[in-house]
Amino acid sequence: MKLRLAQNRDLDQIEVMLEDARAFLKASGSSQWQSGSPNREVFAQDIANGTCYVLEDQKQVIAVATLLVGPDPSYAEIRDGSWLQASDNYIAIHRVVTSGKIRGKGLGKIFLQMLLAHIQSQGFKAARIDTFRINYPMQKVATKVGFNYCGLVTVDDPIDGERLAYEVVF
Repeated sequence: MKLRLAQNRDLDQIEVMLEDARAFLKASGSSQWQSGSPNREVFAQDIANGTCYVLEDQKQVIAVATLLVGPDPSYAEIRDGSWLQASDNYIAIHRVVTSGKIRGKGLGKIFLQMLLAHIQSQGFKAARIDTFRINYPMQKVATKVGFNYCGLVTVDDPIDGERLAYEVVF
């Protein structure tokens, strides 16, 4: 398995994974990503910005995420808690999608661990991530790799913008 920057040629595989993830979230009762975003165009922009990373296994993209250098406007205000560190020296991990073919096999954990190792190797002091209140698989994976629950943030989502916010400090 290899972590690398995503390329435009990855968009078809990313889109298939995204639609599968959207259906999985909907089936679990979550409204997360049901507004149509993120979508292919969002990931295409992330690729153009050099912020989109994929996990590749045997030439197949099996996971994707976007890494954004802080400060992230969605994380400017946190309710019912606080960040572990006040510095803007962090990376926000957004739009984490894993292939439905690997769901439940522990590769989401490996992917996040690889992302965290990359972030730390770039000299950042922390990473932040958020997820929907009933996205239990993401909450479980985040805490398994060292993220700590910090409070609630609001993201731009027309259906429900409230998210559980997590941070890990290196």
